[in-house]
Amino acid sequence: WFGQQIASAGEALESLIAGEDRWLCACALNCLTPSSPSALLGRAGSRMLDPDPVVAETAQMVCRRLGLGDTEHPGGGDADSC
Repeated sequence: WFGQQIASAGEALESLIAGEDRWLCACALNCLTPSSPSALLGRAGSRMLDPDPVVAETAQMVCRRLGLGDTEHPGGGDADSC
């Protein structure tokens, strides 16, 4: 995958969510499900306050869809969880 070895789908999502391409990040966030590893769900929470509105709004939507945390006041709690 573009010269990188990706061992699993989870690792690929982690790389895309942590990356700087806002569209790839938003797409990867949207792939998260209730059965996704907690580390990936935590990444969604940390991106809720992203300065890029596409990333932040997608992360908030995903957390809301998954029923995780306070999406109405994303800055009010732990920055590493939804």
